[in-house]
Amino acid sequence: MKKSKGIILGLILNSLLLVSCQKNSNIIPLFLYTNDDAFINELTNEIEARFTDFNIETYYASRSQLTQNRQISEVINQGDSKILLVNTVDRLASKSIVEKAKTMQIPVIFINREPLYEDIKDLDNVYYVGTNPTNEGELQASIVDDLFNGYTNFNYSRFDKNKNGKLDVVLIKGEQGHQDTEERSNASINKLKELGYDVNLINTTFYDWSRNTAFNNFKSIYDYFLNEDGTTTIELVLSNNDDMALGIIDYLLTLDSEIIEDNTSETSEVELPFYEKYFPIVGVDYTSDSKEYIINGYLYGTVKNEANVQADAIYKLTKRLINNEPLDDFEYEFTNDKFIRTNGEIVTIENVDNF
Repeated sequence: MKKSKGIILGLILNSLLLVSCQKNSNIIPLFLYTNDDAFINELTNEIEARFTDFNIETYYASRSQLTQNRQISEVINQGDSKILLVNTVDRLASKSIVEKAKTMQIPVIFINREPLYEDIKDLDNVYYVGTNPTNEGELQASIVDDLFNGYTNFNYSRFDKNKNGKLDVVLIKGEQGHQDTEERSNASINKLKELGYDVNLINTTFYDWSRNTAFNNFKSIYDYFLNEDGTTTIELVLSNNDDMALGIIDYLLTLDSEIIEDNTSETSEVELPFYEKYFPIVGVDYTSDSKEYIINGYLYGTVKNEANVQADAIYKLTKRLINNEPLDDFEYEFTNDKFIRTNGEIVTIENVDNF
């Protein structure tokens, strides 16, 4: 009887251990650089909506790579995960992350913050899923060109405020060292030039993807380009993301002036569209907040950063990797065998209801 009880107890313990292992095998750790980035939060929601057959455990690094390194090391040492999903604080940390994962033969998918190709090109089961920043920058330029109806119609028009035949642009960048920052910025400016605009880059600044940073700091730029009559010489603001664009708009909405005199009449006053009262502002991402600002006429346009498509690619790639399935017939195209990049879509007031 004692032997039977021992056997039964052993079977129960083994069953509990098996259940525990099965539970742990479903854990997917998701490491994020911060919890206050609107697009990253929407991407996270899209990921959670797709990974219904897994347990997503989210770790926020509060913009500290040291914190993220510790979080990743702890998860790897626990041995509970079959894959790591990593949105790095610093893309240069990618190499050390994959080296840690390699010791336990854990695949890694980097998301949103692209690792250096040299750091992952020779490593198995390491990939990146994110956006195509060059495409997004070019689409920003297309939004501007459609608004101005071509550079020949822009020159010396009401949009050319100082009538110098140049497009005076303020460029708001995300953060130093982020690949999307430079590629998106260069693509938008170069595309405008390709379309025929004489681009005069009057100011460039970094607002670290942050709405609050933009709100608190744009005043100095605005005041610098302010005319004595209360108008501004800024003709266009290109922002690397919508959060910074909305921060700028939030600041402009605090200003007292709501009506600008119609210079074509000595007596009439008109309520101009926001983009004429101040200047057109064009962003990237298309978050729920930016949709509202487009509908209200504040944000002239944006480029939809396809969070849903990226989440789908991340989920399907995860399934393939943890099941050791080949990627020869994978439905998403790889660049250099390592990178999946999604193109964006233009969103303005004219088509916002379609998204």
